[in-house]
Amino acid sequence: MSFTCRGLIVKNRDKYLLDISFNVQKSFALIGQSGSGKSLTLKAILGMLPNSLEYSLDINGGYKFERGKTISFVPQNPFTALSPLTKINKQFFIKKMRLKNM
Repeated sequence: MSFTCRGLIVKNRDKYLLDISFNVQKSFALIGQSGSGKSLTLKAILGMLPNSLEYSLDINGGYKFERGKTISFVPQNPFTALSPLTKINKQFFIKKMRLKNM
C-alpha cells in the first residue's frame, strides 16, 4: 500500500492544530513526543475526530482506508495498548481476528 497525504489541516475555530503532508510507500509508523499530534493525525485520517474540530484532507484523490485492514491505530491509553509480556505478532493476530468477527 502506498499513498500520499497532502494538506492535512485540523483546526479548532481559528487555531490551527495540525498542518502536514507526507508520503507512505509500504509501511508507516508515526512516532513522536507526547503532544506532537500523532493521535490527532491518525484520527483525522480515519475520520474519528470530534465534531468540534474542522479538518480537510486529500489522500491520493480519495483513497479510503478500512480500519483494521489497510490501516491500524494503537492508542496511547496504557490499558488498550500493546502488552510487553506477549509477542507482538500474537497481539496483532488476536486483534485482527477480533476485527474479522465484528
